[in-house]
Amino acid sequence: MKTIIHFFNDYNAVKKDLTALNLPDQMQTDKDTFDFMRSFDGIAIQLDTSFLYHNFWVNEELQYIIPDYARLPGTKKGFYLEQTTEMQELRSNTKQCSYCNTQYFLTLQSFCPECIGYMDVPEDQLYRTFLRPVSTFNIHLTPKSIQVPKFITEKHTRIPELTYNGQILNL
Repeated sequence: MKTIIHFFNDYNAVKKDLTALNLPDQMQTDKDTFDFMRSFDGIAIQLDTSFLYHNFWVNEELQYIIPDYARLPGTKKGFYLEQTTEMQELRSNTKQCSYCNTQYFLTLQSFCPECIGYMDVPEDQLYRTFLRPVSTFNIHLTPKSIQVPKFITEKHTRIPELTYNGQILNL
């Protein structure tokens, strides 16, 4: 997937425009990264989509983490990635478990199949197995924010029964 990186020299001059773009959380960048990325101003860059993050992308070719929106500390300079429809849809359609960080694309499941039934996941942490879009990972989950259905709790705490040939009966 590709997008274009844009640089600005005066944050105050573009602040209103940046707010209208509905960019993910602002990050800070170091001078070396900023100077290196400056050479790509206005140029399409490749983004790795093998694992998604809510506010930055990885470029495997350059071996850089590229924030969606970043400022250079102590200056008014910064940059942002043009948010394409493809980027937004990918983050919205990819769900991630807050417990094990496994990601699923276009799944109808609500809770992580890797974690439910895995006895190392404490029952009081089951709310973290809720699968939510990557685009919402800046929102902190609490036990009160996710109601874990009774059938998930029962499925998690049930001890599997095995047949004589090793097949699981009750999962």
